[in-house]
This record gives sequence, C-alpha cells and structure tokens, in this order.
Amino acid sequence: MFAPLGHAYSRALDKHIQLSQGLYSLKKGDFYPLFKYAWESSFTVTNVKSSFAATGVHPMDAERVLKKFRKTTPDPPKHPAAIEEVNRRTINQLVDAEIDPRRRGADVIKNTLLSLQTRCDLLEHENDGLRYSLDLKQRDWDIPMKGKAAAKALKDQMAHEAREQKKKDKEAKDAEKAKKAKDAKAEKERCNSEKAIQLSQKGKRKASQAAPCPNKRQKKRGSATAAAAIEEALSAAPVCNTRSGRAINVPGRFR
Repeated sequence: MFAPLGHAYSRALDKHIQLSQGLYSLKKGDFYPLFKYAWESSFTVTNVKSSFAATGVHPMDAERVLKKFRKTTPDPPKHPAAIEEVNRRTINQLVDAEIDPRRRGADVIKNTLLSLQTRCDLLEHENDGLRYSLDLKQRDWDIPMKGKAAAKALKDQMAHEAREQKKKDKEAKDAEKAKKAKDAKAEKERCNSEKAIQLSQKGKRKASQAAPCPNKRQKKRGSATAAAAIEEALSAAPVCNTRSGRAINVPGRFR
C-alpha cells in the first residue's frame, strides 16, 4: 500500500508544479495538502480490499487473474459518439477509417485536426494553471483573514470577561463596604447603649451616697473637739523643774 502512496504523492506534486506554471512557488505549507490528497486517494477501503482480491487471494477466485488475459471484441456503438480521448493516435485512426490514407486530403485533415487539438490542449492547460494559482492565492488570503477574525473574536471575548470580572469585583467590594458600615453602626449603637447604662448606674450610686455626708462632718467636728481637749489637759498638767529650778519641756510624743 505504500508504493501507491508514493506514486500518488508524486503525481500530486507533479500536478501542483505543472498547474502553478511558475507563478506560485512551492512552500512547506503545501506538503500537507499534497500528502493528504495522496493518502486519501491510496489508503481507501476499496484499494485495500482490491489489493487482496486482485490476485484472487481473498476471496479465492482464479478468474480474477485469468480474465486479464482474455481479449474480447467490443460491440460497435449504435450511434456515432465523440472521441473521449483526443490525441494523435485517435485522430489518425478516425481519419484512416473514413478516408483513404493515400489521399493527400487525408494528411491535410490530420494535420489540421492535430493542430487544433494541440492548441485546445494548451489553452485548457493554461486555464487550469491560472485557476489553480488563483485558488492558492485566495487560500493564502483567506487564512490570514480567518486568523484576524479569530484573533478579534478572542480579543472581544477577553474584553467581555474582563468587564464581567471588574463588575463582580466592584459588587463584592460594595457588599464588603456595606457590611463594614453596618457592623460599625451596630458597634456604635452598642457602645451608646453601654454608656447610657453606665451613666444611669453612676447616677444611682451618687444618689445613694448623698445621705452619709453630714456624719462625716460630725466626725470631723468631734475629732477637732477631742484634740482641743487633749491640748487643754496637757497645758493644765503640772510643769516639771530641774534641781536648779529650770522648767523641763517634755516633747509632745512623750506627753
């Protein structure tokens, strides 16, 4: 099966070179289309099966080989038909069958038909090559355009995703900011309520401690009276004198 693949690739390459007519140079990118064409044209189910059936190996059939050596005479067509393959041999056969080859007019007809057939083949070959080159150039033009369109679509998609992500981030940031504001408000209300409770409790303590104040003043007055009495008693105490008659002043801590 690899021999048909090589022949198919060679035929595809020759056809590519002939049709381009030197207007389009062979590139690396042309290898895959040529190889793909050769692969698809050679590695087919029909070719694989026929490669075994051609020799009568599978299924076993000797007639496959024998019928190639049997020649049959084809039936002549009922109505005249155009020649499928026009070349020098078919033209000569046609003219010789209708006109005596020894006549001079036969050679003129042959040469005229051959000249027309050659010109027609050249024009057809040139047109096919021009069409092929135009298709290749159009392919090289379409591929970058498709690439630009795909790049633009990808860029638009990335921009859309970036906008969506930015929108989501903004929403998340706003939600977090609102949550912080709500928490701060709740904390402020809690602090205000605690301060109000503390102020009310402080007012109650002051009210309960306002009554004992006169007792403190009475205690202060009593202590002052006692100190005055002690000083009076000390001053009334007898004064001690020394042997020489001098008065002895006793320190206050020993009195």
